[in-house]
Amino acid sequence: MTVNKKITASSDIKNQQIADILDNLPVGVCVLFMPDELHQQLRFANKYMIRMINPDVSAPELKAPATSKLRADYHTNAFSGVHPDDLEEVIEAFREGFTKQHFQLKPLRLMTSTGNYIWVALDVTHREDLPEGRLFYASYRNVSAELQMQQELAKRDRHLSEALNAAAKANEAKSVFLSSMSHDLRTPLNGIIGYTELAVQERDPAQKQAFLLKIQSSGNLLLDLVNDTLDLSRIESGKLVLKPEAVDGCKYWEEIVTAMEPSATVKKVLLVKDTSTWPRQMLMVDKVQVKKVLLNIISNAIKYTPAGGRVSVKVEALEPPVQGCTRRITVADTGIGMSREFMERMFEPFSQEHRSELPNVTGTGLGLAIVKKIVDFMGGSIQVTSVLHQGTKFVVDLPLQAWDKEGTAEKKEQARARVIDEGLAGHRVLLCEDNYLNAEIAQLLLKNKKVLVEWARDGQEGVTKFKAAAPGYYQLILMDIRMPVLDGLQATQAIRKLDRPDARTIPILAMTADAFDETVEAARKAGMDAYITKPIMPLVLYKTLFEKLTSCARC
Repeated sequence: MTVNKKITASSDIKNQQIADILDNLPVGVCVLFMPDELHQQLRFANKYMIRMINPDVSAPELKAPATSKLRADYHTNAFSGVHPDDLEEVIEAFREGFTKQHFQLKPLRLMTSTGNYIWVALDVTHREDLPEGRLFYASYRNVSAELQMQQELAKRDRHLSEALNAAAKANEAKSVFLSSMSHDLRTPLNGIIGYTELAVQERDPAQKQAFLLKIQSSGNLLLDLVNDTLDLSRIESGKLVLKPEAVDGCKYWEEIVTAMEPSATVKKVLLVKDTSTWPRQMLMVDKVQVKKVLLNIISNAIKYTPAGGRVSVKVEALEPPVQGCTRRITVADTGIGMSREFMERMFEPFSQEHRSELPNVTGTGLGLAIVKKIVDFMGGSIQVTSVLHQGTKFVVDLPLQAWDKEGTAEKKEQARARVIDEGLAGHRVLLCEDNYLNAEIAQLLLKNKKVLVEWARDGQEGVTKFKAAAPGYYQLILMDIRMPVLDGLQATQAIRKLDRPDARTIPILAMTADAFDETVEAARKAGMDAYITKPIMPLVLYKTLFEKLTSCARC
């Protein structure tokens, strides 16, 4: 009996030492019993394991399993705490490892008593076979901090990569610009220098005159290139200022089209203008900028229409206005049309489509880029349809206001501006924008109207800020589309799915440089309420915010 007591005591001491060692390991250790491939029970867990899944309970290891539902669930079904999105993969890993001596699982999410999940990595070793199943030792290591650090490093790597790509693209764009400028400048310069040399040596007055005319033509082309480049630079740098003045609308359009008749006559192209259908009204127009738009489009139509073709110009009033635009100008031709590939880049600077049908057509390649910039700056729109070898149609909508001799409209506009200013002041807006410069511009524009702005640097941060805020804390969200971690569409969907009343009603406005129709439709389907394109037009931004905040207040 004494020997047995000593053996028992020695065994108890040894077991206690093993238990102490297990309890003081900085990793969760447990014994898992699997009666078959698909079921699993927790037979034992060391103190670290118990504390890991009960972070909100002091000394959780002192609570019996029956007094803790979470622990009771784990003892009954060790799969119960696995995140639903990881469960299928975890069960499959244990099914495959059921007959192995050792296997590992990639990090999975495990529920704690707080209802939150932690990331754990599992290392599983077969211990012994029992009549009713198999016994395994498993270590659970909390890798949440490691994964978070990896994600932050990956995010920094992405941002660095994006910055490097942006720098590379900017450098490439600069190289392309300089290359295009060099080529386009040298072409007329070559004509000027070459024909000047020939004219100096030529003794025949008629031939000399012909050379001088070609020098003049090359000089005009060079002047156009310089002027167009300066115009484009002025617009892109934000230095363009519209200077509207009162004009007779019908007469103004007619004068522009009439100025193009000699070019059409020389080209033997019929230029059609039925002014009897054009609206007759005094308008406030920036004569110079709108003239640039029309002259570029009409001259292109004439240029790319072969002899015997037709170009028609139509002006109509938009009643009611379409997105604030009151006049629609349509220029249609029966020319050579444009290829689909060129149409994708036709508004890019120096873009020209050289066609065998018209080999001698020259130009700066900046006209359509300038047209698009001016129309966008004015808050208008431009649509183009074209069929190869059949013709092209440009439709330009412009927001031109009727001339108000008494200044009533101006007074109304000033009053409306005051209403908008007062309506925006004090509202809190969540701005989701990954680009620092774009975010700074948006914040300055909003703060000018006393809007309270909070900035989220990507879609995920935007969702997190919204979730952390009390319902109604934010009155509106401005959401960029292309962002890292979560893009604007994903972030909007995540917010709309949240179980809180303001998640479904808060206005979410897309604010992006992506203006393709399919992206606009995708934004609508994701749950966005409006679409503001970059570059940001302050008046459009303020008006849209005011309309959405006002309509939301009436909800």
